[in-house]
Amino acid sequence: MPALRVLFVVRPDCEKRIGGDIVMANRTAAALRDLGCDVDIAATASPDPRGYDVVHIFGVFDPPLASAQFASCKGSDVPIALTPIWWDNTEARARSEAIENALTKSERSIPGRLRRIRETSPERLLSRRERKLAAQRKAQQRQLMLQAQVLLPNSMVEAYRYNCDLDVQHRLVHIVPMGANEVPDAPPVTRSGVLCVGRVESRKNQAMLMYALRDLDIEITLRGECYDAYYERLCRRWGTRVRFVGEISRPEVYVLMRAALVHALPAWWETPGLASMEAAMAGCAIVAGNRGTEYEYFGNGAWYCDPGNEESIRNAVLAALETAKRGVDSALSDRLKTLTWANAAQKTLAAYAQITS
Repeated sequence: MPALRVLFVVRPDCEKRIGGDIVMANRTAAALRDLGCDVDIAATASPDPRGYDVVHIFGVFDPPLASAQFASCKGSDVPIALTPIWWDNTEARARSEAIENALTKSERSIPGRLRRIRETSPERLLSRRERKLAAQRKAQQRQLMLQAQVLLPNSMVEAYRYNCDLDVQHRLVHIVPMGANEVPDAPPVTRSGVLCVGRVESRKNQAMLMYALRDLDIEITLRGECYDAYYERLCRRWGTRVRFVGEISRPEVYVLMRAALVHALPAWWETPGLASMEAAMAGCAIVAGNRGTEYEYFGNGAWYCDPGNEESIRNAVLAALETAKRGVDSALSDRLKTLTWANAAQKTLAAYAQITS
């Protein structure tokens, strides 16, 4: 029987801006090849599906790009699988922009400003034009999902949101949890401080993390590229003991994870954050946001916080630090070890079978 030929389609800037979507595509492709599939990866807006059995598109977070990718596949009669990597980012956009503006003001005024932001609905924080654009974006994303023969969300929560937020019903859905990358063993070291791995950006919410911990004697390390000079300056304003290490190799990242007590990523939404999964497997206590799919992956093994509440972030980090100093339970690490890319590939292959038979 000939090998199944699959074309993975990812964003064109994948080499310049590495993210979880690209890691997921690369890892899944490798695992599918181990199962005997023939997988190519095309980083383009205009893929050519001819000769393939399945086209698998990753992400609708950029509707114009995803629309172009879908348009290139129309008329080919090749079934389309879609990993949407979707979340309603209306609250994230509304609150993060307001919070970042607040964090530029005098320190004395900030607590009151942040409280008022929390008490205001996301819709009221957006202009009429911004609300209209957000609605248009969601409508475009919905139409893209309806064009795919099968949807492959990374969590039950994400699949549930398709129905609640987008009214995407009666679509074939296969839930494919993300795999946890193996972290190499290393000699034990004395752990200290807080680590945050991820692009330094509004969605990851590092500025609020810096503000929440600003008066604590805690060393913080931020690893990740920052493409927004304004946001980096905001992080530096409040990060009194922060160290920026930029983009470094995976082995170097694992060294940081082995040396930190806590990995804190109070993001507005994550699925659930590959860096947090790796950090847990490296022995860090985990602090995560409470808006995305984090709980589905980490359960009671992590400390959760409201990304828009500085006290919530601070308390979660302090609780995680206190526990980590006594030694982190391996239960979460053991749990994540069951989430392998091999399992993800098996579930992905089962989804393909539904649309190619």
